[in-house]
Amino acid sequence: MASSRCISSFELTSANNQLRISNGIAPTTITLTAGTYWHENDGSSDDILKELKTRIEAAYAGTLTVRIYGVLIDGAGAIADGRIIYTHSTTDLEFLFADGATTVDPRIFGFGANSALFEGLALDSDYVHRYGWYPQREAYRDLATRELLADTAMTTRPKPARHSVVWGEQPRMDLAWDNVPSALMREAGAVHADRAAEADLTGSDPNASLERFVLDIATTERVWRFYPLATSTATYHPAAADGDGYTFPDGSSLWTDPLGRSSMTSPINERWDAGLEGVATDLP
Repeated sequence: MASSRCISSFELTSANNQLRISNGIAPTTITLTAGTYWHENDGSSDDILKELKTRIEAAYAGTLTVRIYGVLIDGAGAIADGRIIYTHSTTDLEFLFADGATTVDPRIFGFGANSALFEGLALDSDYVHRYGWYPQREAYRDLATRELLADTAMTTRPKPARHSVVWGEQPRMDLAWDNVPSALMREAGAVHADRAAEADLTGSDPNASLERFVLDIATTERVWRFYPLATSTATYHPAAADGDGYTFPDGSSLWTDPLGRSSMTSPINERWDAGLEGVATDLP
């Protein structure tokens, strides 16, 4: 399925970076390195899935392969983009999310609070991973602009007057998608089995909607990126010269209403036109 994706950064600290795991013989606790991460799935140093792979392979013999559906593997219309498949080469692993020693948020890896046992050598996440949005559509508007800004300096003596103006540019992004299923737009949309099934979701997915994604990044001013083609892990906006991603511009309706730039276009089966806007992080 041709689609785009949006992901945001998130932080691991010493307070939320522990995961208890088991190979059925010797349970152990792995410590994920504190830092800022993304669900890039490209094997880079700030890819959370690469960090998980590194720590598990250090704990147990064998190789762990981690792929996001819609990015490195095709769900073939049976599993939602943004869910994750974990495959281990030699042993039946278990993520002990319910264990008291686990402090990491299981939603980062696509799970709820219950522990997750591999079926044979593979495990699909129950949900789309947190800090990502997969509209299952290509964006029909992908408009990068540069807004002209003026910074005025004033003097007060002998009377108020403008004495200099510094001009600069503010890189911005305006994105839009059409006909996005309700379950991928608002959290309430996924509680209806027919709407969840339309988007290949499993029941009430806590992470899949645009509403959840926006709430996560707006309330903490997280940086987010847009990948015009989800299967390309190397190409995202903005350009490197404009910073590592976007934040919401001041005054955006998304601060107070996550669906403020979206509208329902088909009330019968609830399909939406969705919008996102951003300001590049590296401003003049």
